[in-house]
Amino acid sequence: MKKLLCILITVTMLFSCTIVASASDVGTFVEEKKEDALIYEGENKVFMIDQEKDIDNSVRVTQESKYENIYFSPERDAYFQKISNNEFVEVEKVEFQLTDYENYQTIQNYEMPKEVLDGIASMAAFAQENSNVDARCVIFVAENKANRQLNTLPMVTTQKNGYTFHHYEVYFTSMWTSWQTISEKGATTIGNLKAIKELVMTVVGAKNTTIGVAYGLFNAGKTCLEAWMLETGQTPIFGNSNNKVMMDVNYDIYLKYTYNYNPIRGETHGCSTQKVIVKQVDTDTYLYTSTGGERNEETERKNQTYYSPNYRSPETEALIYLGGTAGSVETIVGDVNGTLVYFSFPYFTWPSDWP
Repeated sequence: MKKLLCILITVTMLFSCTIVASASDVGTFVEEKKEDALIYEGENKVFMIDQEKDIDNSVRVTQESKYENIYFSPERDAYFQKISNNEFVEVEKVEFQLTDYENYQTIQNYEMPKEVLDGIASMAAFAQENSNVDARCVIFVAENKANRQLNTLPMVTTQKNGYTFHHYEVYFTSMWTSWQTISEKGATTIGNLKAIKELVMTVVGAKNTTIGVAYGLFNAGKTCLEAWMLETGQTPIFGNSNNKVMMDVNYDIYLKYTYNYNPIRGETHGCSTQKVIVKQVDTDTYLYTSTGGERNEETERKNQTYYSPNYRSPETEALIYLGGTAGSVETIVGDVNGTLVYFSFPYFTWPSDWP
């Protein structure tokens, strides 16, 4: 099944640009205040904000904290997606096991841009490669106005400097990076073990740019060495061939695809951006001592959110690719003492032996 999934992946996350980030690109995850709106159904199943708050059959909706531009109505037990400043469409939440190939075949029936479908395929192959059977993909779909079938991935429309942009979002939850070896054998020097403390979040482009740090992989912000010595009460033999330090990260990742829209030319891809929510970090440290091997396993609960530089305002970046050249791709990765930790497929290329 892995091969079948991968065959459907085209070159994604291949093109990149020089990225400038700031401290505002990182923050501890805080559930924002939910926004309420009163909406009513207008023409073509498009709902409008009830400015007067007195239209018959109005529906009250509350903004979802987990999904962007998604609102829920308990009264109708239905989701709505905000597609512009004052317009909404009713949508259905579609959630499926990411590594299930039959599910991937099903979503190909939904109307969505090629880059979005390729991104889902890439994340599915990535989850399968990491044996991540709990990973889920979430999309919100609406009726196709022409045939009234539930098969359209709605876009959010924005305007900037006289140009129109379409944004599509896909959500992946319960992802794991799989166990990554961040130090072993001769590399377990006193200097390295003291340095292993933080998960540094960066964006890969023409250069690596730091966008934030998941402080304290170990309890109370201790270094790998401090945490291990406190737990075991032993002094390690540095550089022993049995030594190993590993880490596994649980996270959610949101992919946003932004297109330049022209009524004549249609949509052209402008940029792809990412948002990563680090939820949990597991560490497993095995170091050799004079009395034999000692092991320390720790779990750190996190709720820290990291944005690629243009995630929240991608229009300016998308305009660079207005002429139809391949849009930019911003890819968030982790870095622990020089070891990269990937949250999505890094620079996927088509293997020469694939048909």
